[in-house]
Amino acid sequence: MAKSGVSLCLMISLAWMGPGLHAEEPRHDWSRVQALPADQKIVVKLFKGMGPKVKGAYVSSDAGHIVVRRRNAQAVTIPKDHVRLVVGKERQRHAVLIGAVAGFAIGAGLSTIGDFRQPLGALLIGGPFAGIGALIGFAFQAGGKHIVVYQAENQDSRASKTP
Repeated sequence: MAKSGVSLCLMISLAWMGPGLHAEEPRHDWSRVQALPADQKIVVKLFKGMGPKVKGAYVSSDAGHIVVRRRNAQAVTIPKDHVRLVVGKERQRHAVLIGAVAGFAIGAGLSTIGDFRQPLGALLIGGPFAGIGALIGFAFQAGGKHIVVYQAENQDSRASKTP
């Protein structure tokens, strides 16, 4: 019985981590910028000497420019050849639910170990663990995950050409 609880916990943990284990697309592809959803929070870092980084919400982009709306609602158009890096903030959408389910599964698995083997043991121990898992999931959801959407290919050669 104890082995099945541990196996279940391991399977849920791997399922939770699974989405982060996929292969990453090439970062030098500008079409990744063009595929961003409107209003996604991004940071555009520019080459040295071409201005400060621009934080805001993605508005649009074409083959040669990106448009970002800053907090003050001012739209800024940035030429592609000035862009060194575009970083997006990806929200973890179902992290609270996944955390609660994983926490409950761990608690239920632990209830099969030891002397506390009663029909309601899974609920009595799994419930508090579900709450802890939900809180951990909420922390992940609130923080989000930063992903590199675009990175210029020849950063060194471009940086040396800047005035």
